Amino acid sequence: MIPEDDERTSVDRAGRLRSIASGMVRGWARHDIATITADLTALGRSAVERSTRETARLPTQDAPRDSEALAMLAVIVEAIGDPPRKRWSIFGGASTRRPMPIPDLVAVIERERDAAMRKAMTLRRDRCRLVETDDALEDALTLIGLLDRGAVAVAREVAREDPERATMLRTEVVAALSERRRDIQLQLLVLRQALATHDLVAEGQTALAEALDRARAVTVGAARTAIAARRVVGTNRIRGADATGNGTPLTDAVARLHAAVDRREDE
Repeated sequence: MIPEDDERTSVDRAGRLRSIASGMVRGWARHDIATITADLTALGRSAVERSTRETARLPTQDAPRDSEALAMLAVIVEAIGDPPRKRWSIFGGASTRRPMPIPDLVAVIERERDAAMRKAMTLRRDRCRLVETDDALEDALTLIGLLDRGAVAVAREVAREDPERATMLRTEVVAALSERRRDIQLQLLVLRQALATHDLVAEGQTALAEALDRARAVTVGAARTAIAARRVVGTNRIRGADATGNGTPLTDAVARLHAAVDRREDE
């Protein structure tokens, strides 16, 4: 079901276009072909110019900024998925990179998330302008259809008194309308391709912002869990460990947790 406001807007738009077409067609009974052609050339010009302008406004691939953002995202993924170990760690393994403290990591994630959210908001505003431009081009095509039918109607009216004008309206004017229709349809196709590309970029930015927000929650949650676990356990071993002195899997997990928190606090 079409919302009442949208239906009313559609009716108002149709009425406005019919009024414009009627005003133009009334003059064709006395205007020469040069005047009519000039009117048709101007048809939809503002919509086409707006489409060109809005398409040019779309974000282009900014290699330096994109490369920097991707590199930072790689750092975030690496820090969360595979935290580096110090050379002196009892768990072994040497690392050539310096571990990132949790507060620093959270700050980086928040900065990248906020940047992605700002870009997504800008893209949403851009999309509104693209949709308005799409509507303007559609209006121009609808107007051309009305003028096409109007030209044929006027040709019938003047056929007996002015057969030459009737022939002009059926041939030259209809041909000019057809050419203008093709031009606007081509511009509309370009605009919609740009709109589809824009939506892919916008979806990517939204997904990136959501992923970074999850990463922040996981990072902060991990830090809080580690601190809480240290307070609860308080030791590196659990009662019931075997005689060899080796702890249970839980003991090992807590020990690793201790080491991770110590590593963060010492940096």
